[in-house]
Amino acid sequence: THCRWRRFDRWQGNLRGFLALGDAVAGFNPTYGQGITSATMQAVLLDQHLARYSLDHPAFERMFFKAQAKFLKPMWDFAVGLDLRWPSTTGHRPAYAPLQRWATRVIERAAQEDTQILNDILRVVELVSPQWTLARPEFVARVWRALLRLTLRGSSLHIDPAAPARLALPSAHPHVPQQQADITRPMNIQARATDSVS
Repeated sequence: THCRWRRFDRWQGNLRGFLALGDAVAGFNPTYGQGITSATMQAVLLDQHLARYSLDHPAFERMFFKAQAKFLKPMWDFAVGLDLRWPSTTGHRPAYAPLQRWATRVIERAAQEDTQILNDILRVVELVSPQWTLARPEFVARVWRALLRLTLRGSSLHIDPAAPARLALPSAHPHVPQQQADITRPMNIQARATDSVS
């Protein structure tokens, strides 16, 4: 799987009369099911720009691509951050990647104890809620309460960032009907943000 973001917002050439949406701009790991939602939200963004500016505006395309990039940035960081947990993933790893990987595994471990944590994670992955909701004080407190309950029951809290995450899910869960599900699977993924059109 190849994650790629074509940075038309940074393109220095002539963009007049050219627009791009969806996978033509950013293609994500299909495991997370974000492609159609992302493309739809970009179409809404384009509609908003058409309502605000005339297509004849000399900078219409450049203004749209800048707004599109602002919308895509947090989504890209989140999806690629999940992919970079796997050693087989190639691409630039930011300095904070180990901390992000550890935090993600801690949250996934807590989600095995509290299905509301799992629901909150899925709402972010599926672009229903913004990712900053996972930094809310009430969410963080819920995670630590779940970890405390696990500790008091004598469960191991050893976090292995390289191990695939397996969550025990209720059979009635609307997203994953089976009892056990891998919420992420190791893939050979190339996470890359290109600086020009190729």
